[in-house]
Amino acid sequence: MALPTLSRLQLTPDINICRILNGMWQVSGGHGRIDPTAAIQEMFRYVDAGFTTWDLADHYGPAEDLMGEFRRQLLATRGKEALDHWGGWQLFQELLVVLKQIATKHTVSIANVAVRYILDKPAIGGVIIGARLGLSEHLQDNARVFEFSLDDDDRQQIDAVSQKSRDLYRAIGDCGDEYR
Repeated sequence: MALPTLSRLQLTPDINICRILNGMWQVSGGHGRIDPTAAIQEMFRYVDAGFTTWDLADHYGPAEDLMGEFRRQLLATRGKEALDHWGGWQLFQELLVVLKQIATKHTVSIANVAVRYILDKPAIGGVIIGARLGLSEHLQDNARVFEFSLDDDDRQQIDAVSQKSRDLYRAIGDCGDEYR
């Protein structure tokens, strides 16, 4: 099910809502017991159908807790849609095998090979690598990107897998699900 465009309202440049809000007062306790696991799974069905806006209040019992757990689970699935649009899990595994072989050849990490491949593209000025400050350390590994070069064979192997994929930009546009 896909809701029509008129089901959405742009409130501000940053806020776009569904014009039908999912009222969560029913979970406040006066309407029978709620199975939290089933409720959260149902919330995914609502969002998948386009009903993405929720009415919450602190006096709606566990509504905010349910929303918190729903958002935690939703965040855990981020990226899967992009991977599915790109070509799926099997193709991604094929790419990882190629990247691993190239990484072993150059004695660097798979991440180094991926970053070097992207940096070598003419239109690319830089890449963004997430910094998990205080949680994990990758300074030395990231610096290794500048200590090796990919040869034509390396690029051809990566290109051979990439050419089997779908055009991600055409499929999802210039941003991921987190901005929709």
